[in-house]
Amino acid sequence: MDFPLCDETIARLEQYLSSIGAYLWDCRQRASFAAYMLGLLSQLPRKSVEPIAALFCADPAATDAMHQRLLHFLCDAPWPDPELRRLTARHALEQMTGHGPVQTLIIDDTAFAKSGPHSVGVQRQYCGVLGKVANCQVVVSLTVATAHSHVPLDMQPYLPQSWLQSPSLRRLARIPDSVQFQTKPQLALAMLAQSLEPSMASALVLADAAFGDGEPFRLGVRALGLHYGVGIHLATLVQLLHNELETLSVQALLERLPARAFRRYRWREDSGKKLSARFAFFAVRLPGPDASRQWLILERRDGAAREVRAHLCSLPDWTPRRRLVYLLKERYRTEMRHP
Repeated sequence: MDFPLCDETIARLEQYLSSIGAYLWDCRQRASFAAYMLGLLSQLPRKSVEPIAALFCADPAATDAMHQRLLHFLCDAPWPDPELRRLTARHALEQMTGHGPVQTLIIDDTAFAKSGPHSVGVQRQYCGVLGKVANCQVVVSLTVATAHSHVPLDMQPYLPQSWLQSPSLRRLARIPDSVQFQTKPQLALAMLAQSLEPSMASALVLADAAFGDGEPFRLGVRALGLHYGVGIHLATLVQLLHNELETLSVQALLERLPARAFRRYRWREDSGKKLSARFAFFAVRLPGPDASRQWLILERRDGAAREVRAHLCSLPDWTPRRRLVYLLKERYRTEMRHP
């Protein structure tokens, strides 16, 4: 087993594993957890349970026993999941914020294509990786980002009604009766509420139109004391503050805008290339309960198949436009890092 780690890194890893071990029930759980974690950190080409068990045992009989212990630990043994999630999240935040403050909290949903029907939550639904409706699982994730690093903080599977309304599928996946249906925005808001730390107080919540189009999601973010910058579809109705009698769709607004309404902004350099696009900014309100003043930000990217993207942002009107662009584009930088 080859771990190219210095003594200081090994000491920090040992301290971290010990802090997690304090939440596990007994020495057997702690030993299984340590073996599995070290297996994941090893150079094994396949990091499933069987190769990890073989990594620690030369004798085939001992390998089989280790295999069974690891399976029991991963599949059957109880552990305090919420407490461990909070512990690992705080550890990640401590390391990140030592180099700079949290700037953004990125909500995303990711689909994993599946060939069979047995993976928990799998059904025919839109799969972004494939760009079409397919057999897949979907998870909703929360990523925290500073100017220097991005780390996934939490992730929850989206469980469709078809799974939760089927007693046989619940038994198959061991889904407790207490787990009830939640939409993806509801899952995202629950993760935000559970993960909030003082270091996130000034972070901007970013999400695409699958979340941003929903008024309950936007109001939920504001109820947590956070601001948002979210994608919206062009059919969204807005009310321009310079003319409160007129309500129109973002698409209708676009059709009357001259080219000079858009100005080029650069937000980052990547691999020696300056990243830029043209943006237009408007102060708007949305019809309905969410009547606060917001930014409508229209983005026109060079050579993009989808020429214009629309965003809503609740940051104060004195926020510099260059800063708005920089923060909004952090979502795309994070998504590029995810598989």
